[in-house]
Amino acid sequence: MSTENNKIESKMSTENNKMESKMSTEQEIINMLLFKNKELENQLEGIQHRNKELEKQVESSKMTIKRLTLEASKLGKAISVGLGDNDLNNVCQLKEDIKILKENLEHFSIIRPAKDFDIIKNRAENLLKQYKCTIFINDEHYKSLLQAAIQRYILESAIKYIEDCFSNPEHLVYSELEAQIVRNTDTLLNVMGVFAKSREGSDDVTPTLPIKLRQLIYSVLDNRGFNPIASPEGTIEHPFISRIQEVLIHMANMFRIVIEPTKMKSFDDTAIKLARDIIKIFFFRLKVQEQMAGPPVWFEYNDRVNPDLMEGAFDPGHCQDAVVQICTFPLICINLENDEKRKILSKANVHIKRLSI
Repeated sequence: MSTENNKIESKMSTENNKMESKMSTEQEIINMLLFKNKELENQLEGIQHRNKELEKQVESSKMTIKRLTLEASKLGKAISVGLGDNDLNNVCQLKEDIKILKENLEHFSIIRPAKDFDIIKNRAENLLKQYKCTIFINDEHYKSLLQAAIQRYILESAIKYIEDCFSNPEHLVYSELEAQIVRNTDTLLNVMGVFAKSREGSDDVTPTLPIKLRQLIYSVLDNRGFNPIASPEGTIEHPFISRIQEVLIHMANMFRIVIEPTKMKSFDDTAIKLARDIIKIFFFRLKVQEQMAGPPVWFEYNDRVNPDLMEGAFDPGHCQDAVVQICTFPLICINLENDEKRKILSKANVHIKRLSI
């Protein structure tokens, strides 16, 4: 019995030892897992911290990109001298407005039908001689050339008159503010041009600044120059526009007497529009272009017809034996002397004659 008990106790002791060993091993595994878990938690915290740092860097980068984009946009606007499609001064819109000016000028110079107008013949003949138009096929041809000569005289004289008012301080009573802006702009552009060439440095803005300044200032003049004047009592027509209106009507009526009263009202309205459009196109809008057009080119009597530069009632393919009889609207062109870079804003309008005539 005692031997049997000893065996049982020994067996139980052995089992207990095995269980304790097993429990010790399991505890070691648990401890190892807890340690690994702590390591992973520490790694996770590190990753989360780095993620926050990266998020801050991303936000900082976004702000930097936004700032640089804004600065690049501002710089692009500062150095860009091109005109967008929606800009009223882009080439396509300018060409269309020149076309309208031609049509209004032609309407303003009419001397037909005979029931509505009397021609002042001595002045008419002197005007035609001035432009060397002395040979006429018939009476209709005579009136056509006279109307063309009146149209030429009105536009050419109006441009000269406006130039004189801008350049002569004695005439500033009618155009003081706008004329001062024009003169001061010319002075500023000249000074900035000298500055850009004579001072060392490298940037994108300075070389284009004179062009950009010119475009901005003349664009403002085009938008508001010689517009009706605001006052507490209301708006009144700009006195310079009214003065040019008077000059235009006087020039046209030097050669004709308007019999039909309703025509006179139409001419008064057209003269106002002509006055404003002549100023804005020839003195403001041409200077808004990146590259300015040269002076208007008036082709003279007996100049060879060039369909690349002229238009009128002739077939461009059959004008080899034709010459100019009178030019009614000048050529407006950029880089006239350079065939490759030439850009025509408006062809000259001409009446032609065949060399056999």
